[in-house]
Amino acid sequence: MQKAALGLILLWIFFQGCSGLKKANISRKDKDYTDESLSSIIVNNISNHSFYIQKADITISENNSSTRFFAIIKYKKPDSLMISFRARIGYEAARMLLTKDTLIISDRINKKVMIGKPEAIKNKYGIESELIFAMFGDIIIEDKDRFGKSNCNNGILKKETWIRGRQLSYYIDCNKSKVISTSFLGDKVTDSVVINFSGFFNLGSIIIPGIIEARSNLSNIRITMKIEKAEIYYKGDIGFRSPTNYKVVLLK
Repeated sequence: MQKAALGLILLWIFFQGCSGLKKANISRKDKDYTDESLSSIIVNNISNHSFYIQKADITISENNSSTRFFAIIKYKKPDSLMISFRARIGYEAARMLLTKDTLIISDRINKKVMIGKPEAIKNKYGIESELIFAMFGDIIIEDKDRFGKSNCNNGILKKETWIRGRQLSYYIDCNKSKVISTSFLGDKVTDSVVINFSGFFNLGSIIIPGIIEARSNLSNIRITMKIEKAEIYYKGDIGFRSPTNYKVVLLK
């Protein structure tokens, strides 16, 4: 459960409906980035849409051991994110619901329901809940940072920003118009986390990464997620329920 929860906080997300996953058809466009082109990257964020990842293959490696499991991920705009972790033999181990004001984690193995505010994610893992989608390849910046010139250098645009006291560093491929690496820089209390994105696919009108790899600077944990089946413009239910006989634990 601890590894699954860490994996949950460090990553995920992407997709398209009936057309399936197609390798991105990326045209070359050697140009400087302005505030207008940076805005076009923001428009390409997956969090602009509701989506349903029906199957994601996740591997968590630590030292010489590794754990593999599947995840199901649903997002309904404006703010409901549900992630279900399943063992490879099929049973559900844990399920999480995150909204703008609620965090619920249902631990099916230990029969516990953990309830708290989204701030509990930062308290336990050092990651602000507002930055969850940056872990999936979205670019999240303050409104004031959308303006002014940003120039590509050898096809790469580097953008640094601060969100609620947390420093982020984005590396953007100017030819893909997509983030290829995001660094969550740590401080005296929190660890630094680096997430790399690759295997990009065309999904409807947007491009998303098919592979996400995350690592921490202070531990040997590495997490890899590969998207196997997904859809965008999801209109179904978020689907979160916990058994009433579970022990309730308050998250702080």
